[in-house]
Amino acid sequence: PVLPLLLSPILFAVLYRFSANNSASWGSWGQGMAAIVFLLLNHYQMTALLNHSNLSKATPVTQVMNAMSVADDPSSMFNTDCAGYRDKLSQMLLKTIAPLALIFPLVLTYYFSRLLVAIDLVRGKWNRDVTMNVYFSLLFTFFAGIAAMSLDTFKC
Repeated sequence: PVLPLLLSPILFAVLYRFSANNSASWGSWGQGMAAIVFLLLNHYQMTALLNHSNLSKATPVTQVMNAMSVADDPSSMFNTDCAGYRDKLSQMLLKTIAPLALIFPLVLTYYFSRLLVAIDLVRGKWNRDVTMNVYFSLLFTFFAGIAAMSLDTFKC
């Protein structure tokens, strides 16, 4: 669990940079591309939810869905078995607590950015509203993983 904690401030800073824009840029091509990427991510997340159902699927469909499983469960990028999360219960606990655990590195990053502004290393402190937007955007983006976990809970 150390690597995600080390990478999260970089992710937050990138998301903050792309989220902190004025309303004049909302109609730009960059914002349009970001909306398309977000819609594609949501599409793949909803498609990946089919893996958690009792439907029988053709082999090519299953291969495509397995390739897109990272959109449904970002923790699959990391080897959670090595961190002691081998059994189903501990993996569910990790996936349940992970969205809530994101708030701590985000708050630390937020106050660290304010500290850098206070000692004149960077200019422009982080806006609290944009920071909250980053957090809730991440929660909403990976909500499909929470839905998939609830489907796994009631799967026979």
